[in-house]
Amino acid sequence: MLALVMIYRATHHVNFGQGEMAMFSTYIAWSLLEASVPYWVAGIAAIAFGFAAGALIERVALRPLHNAPLLSIVTVFVALMIIIQSAAGLLFGHESHSFASPFEAWSPWARACCRAVTPESHRHEGEMKHAESQQAA
Repeated sequence: MLALVMIYRATHHVNFGQGEMAMFSTYIAWSLLEASVPYWVAGIAAIAFGFAAGALIERVALRPLHNAPLLSIVTVFVALMIIIQSAAGLLFGHESHSFASPFEAWSPWARACCRAVTPESHRHEGEMKHAESQQAA
């Protein structure tokens, strides 16, 4: 939602294709990781790809519509959304993919820290104290 607001404030248009542009860049990162490219290199490459694709789309599809009616601009944004989503499905498939965290080496430490501060852990502590008091009685 924040991204939509930022784009609207900068361009005075609601870009319905911006989520798909981010998704496509994420798939680029995933495909680079699958090709054994280092994590941070894949991330930087995906950001560079997203920047280049955004600049190209702005020059080719949006700049010619600078003084066009609002409905024309909205139609282009919706078309971009559909085109990018379909291209991602065609190239990467229609199923979800995941990739590992760059911080996996820190996993045991991070899990221990997160377990200590989550509301769920406090709930379990309360249940354990309640169970202990029930056994003592």
